[in-house]
Amino acid sequence: MVNNQTFFNKLFYPKSVAIIGASAKLQKFGSRYLDALLNFGFKGKIYPVNPTTSEILGLKCYKSVKEIPDTVDVAFISVPAHFVPKVVMDCVDKKINFVVVFSSGFSETGLEEGKKLEEELLKIVKGSFTRLIGPNCFGVYCPGGGLTLLPGADFPRESGSVAFISQSGGLAERFCIYARSLGLRFSKVVSYGNALDINESDLLEYLIKDPETRIIAMYIESIKDSKRFMKLIKEATRVKPVIIWKGGLTEVGSKAAKSHTGAIAGKKEIWHAFFRQTGAIKAEGLEDLVDISLIFQLFSKPCGRNVAIVCVGGGMAVASADACEIYGLKVPDFQPETVEKIKMLAQPVGVSLRNPVDLGSPFTPPEAYQEILKIAALDPKIDVLMVLVWHLPLFYGGKTFVDEDFAKKTFEAPIYVKNSIKKPIILILYETPLELEMLNAEKVRREIKNKHIEVGIPVYPNIERAARALTKFIEYHEFLRRNP
Repeated sequence: MVNNQTFFNKLFYPKSVAIIGASAKLQKFGSRYLDALLNFGFKGKIYPVNPTTSEILGLKCYKSVKEIPDTVDVAFISVPAHFVPKVVMDCVDKKINFVVVFSSGFSETGLEEGKKLEEELLKIVKGSFTRLIGPNCFGVYCPGGGLTLLPGADFPRESGSVAFISQSGGLAERFCIYARSLGLRFSKVVSYGNALDINESDLLEYLIKDPETRIIAMYIESIKDSKRFMKLIKEATRVKPVIIWKGGLTEVGSKAAKSHTGAIAGKKEIWHAFFRQTGAIKAEGLEDLVDISLIFQLFSKPCGRNVAIVCVGGGMAVASADACEIYGLKVPDFQPETVEKIKMLAQPVGVSLRNPVDLGSPFTPPEAYQEILKIAALDPKIDVLMVLVWHLPLFYGGKTFVDEDFAKKTFEAPIYVKNSIKKPIILILYETPLELEMLNAEKVRREIKNKHIEVGIPVYPNIERAARALTKFIEYHEFLRRNP
């Protein structure tokens, strides 16, 4: 019997692929995918298949997959739904390892005709050499294998440590695009649609043992085999975090899931119990999925719940402390020695130094500011340092009050102190207003964000998102300690 890892490697690292349904009309999905694959830099052999065309984008086109003279590892299918069974039968006869069916028009329609087409497809692949992903999906993104989602040619070419399994093709695309701006990179992403054959458990089983994957993120609307899935999740969470965004938990969402992928979503109470028992991490939406993935990618060691907050403004300090407490973090008073050390450096008017630290003025000298961050983080009670920056437009929006070197040292202060404190740091970098005169400030904000992420400091646009992600990170490690 073929090893599961070895077999699925042919899906992610194929030596040859067929694009069935590619045509001279480049607006068609099949042709768009072929173009995306070429632009993405797939290094293997590509065989377009279309009975009415001899050449597409400079590649010889075959009338049938059976006419391809070489072996084919993966076939991507984009033809009308009623043609799909015949095409899949040809792939089975050709002994192709995997077929990925982009085409929609199956059980997700709710129509009897679509359901019958799915039943026919399942009969064709059942017991054969061929496994099927989809239908109604966007396929596979694997930078290491040169594969991209439909159409996805502009996704990062660099591999990373995050894997994403998504029942939704659109959300797979959005997750990759959104995560890219935060420095997240992927090992594998799979949009598996209606899960007719290969389902979430099959993919999860592979990713548990995949050495390139350190973090598993998922968007799921339903589960094909709940007992197997729960067993695998329990196995997975012992070795790598699993972050799940469960769609269809409300009555309206459940109805939408059924029309989206033909899924029966399941009751909210059952899923709440599932998260408690397995150690899987619950994400509340796309932003949450990205935020939690980011902190797991950048934080390598478990940490405690005690945070130090350094910011400018009394209201910001109060609101930040509230947010941390609401999400289960603690904001303890500093030890007296810490307060005295900060007092010697901070400007005397309008400050609060016990934790959270309100520096009063955004123009604290950079050297003093860096030292204050270091002192706050090194307090024995503190596990994590949170640095809040909302005042970037004061430096870069319109008239500039300080020189470039002053601003650079101020806003890159967490980077300067990172190596000396040996404790995790989170930067909360608030977004700039949308007015045209703030475009330069927004440009600088993105540059600052990227620099911090590059050195392992996660960046969030508000304290609520930062606190929620940090709490999820801590809760996962607490679960592991309770369940060795």
